[in-house]
Amino acid sequence: MIVSAESQKIHKNHSKVRIETYSSMTVRKSSIPLFLIPYIGALLLFSVILNFIEVLWVKSEPYYNIEQIMLPDEQSVIPEESRLLKASAPVYKPADVSGDRQARGVRISEYKLREGDRFSIIAGKYNISLDTIISANNLNGDSKAHAGMIIRIPDKSGIFHKVAKNDTLTSIADRYGIEVTDLEDANNLISTVIRVGQSLFIPGAALPAETLNRVIGGRFVIPTEGTVKNNYGSYLDPVTGLKYYNYGIDIVNRKGTAVYAAGNGIVGNTSYNAYYGRVVQLNHSGSMQTLYSCLDRIIVQPGETVERGDLIGYMGDSGFRAGEHLQFSIFKNKEDVDTLEFIF
Repeated sequence: MIVSAESQKIHKNHSKVRIETYSSMTVRKSSIPLFLIPYIGALLLFSVILNFIEVLWVKSEPYYNIEQIMLPDEQSVIPEESRLLKASAPVYKPADVSGDRQARGVRISEYKLREGDRFSIIAGKYNISLDTIISANNLNGDSKAHAGMIIRIPDKSGIFHKVAKNDTLTSIADRYGIEVTDLEDANNLISTVIRVGQSLFIPGAALPAETLNRVIGGRFVIPTEGTVKNNYGSYLDPVTGLKYYNYGIDIVNRKGTAVYAAGNGIVGNTSYNAYYGRVVQLNHSGSMQTLYSCLDRIIVQPGETVERGDLIGYMGDSGFRAGEHLQFSIFKNKEDVDTLEFIF
């Protein structure tokens, strides 16, 4: 085949262009080893799946009202023979200290509140009356526990009395129904002379009911003694991996620990169901309800009127959840609320 000189010239020019083009290309090496790419892809896919599951989990949140929790189809009033006589020992009211000379006097320490602490929780923790905490810290209806707050903690139950004009040790002792010697010992007095404005500790004394009600207001108190765990809301069981929803707080103590009414109210229901065990529901003013679950014994009946501090039952381990404890929940208009937000 005969190729013209012009054709040869064009072919050479094209070859030159191709050679120059190839020489100008730069080969770049990947910064990620090729064998890691499948693993990275698998991690990304796993992350997407987890996010999808979380979305479904949140959407299926089991929010029930108090009537659904009580599970009407399982309700059964506790048989009368299993009830106990109603005890008279109220919670957060001072014990009888007659005969106790309080020889060392009252000692006061300071405590800095932590997140989740409440005044009634601290009273139970230090085994003193709530009246004592209120009086020692001049708490009023506007007082609210918050992290970092420092409060005074007397080492025994009682209240403080500010000496007024014409007060004497005898008149003060008579007013509170104690012996003068108890008053002297509690305050380490070496003389019967007292001055106006002086603060005296009255061992075993309680605040007037109207004062206590005015300070606490519409809030509730912790209904029993024990370690408080704020488990309100959704959580995954670390053992089973299953999802649960806690309608309140758990108070852990021994089976048989007394459980009291957290506020004045009427017993709305007493029941038993497989999950919550023995349950007491109290109805309060302001469309509020309290629920006491996992009880061992119930000693109140539906329709009965109770006051804050009245004994309603005993802590147990009934129901699905294992362990000796009380699950305490607060509802407003039959819908669950964050329990600690309503506790004094």
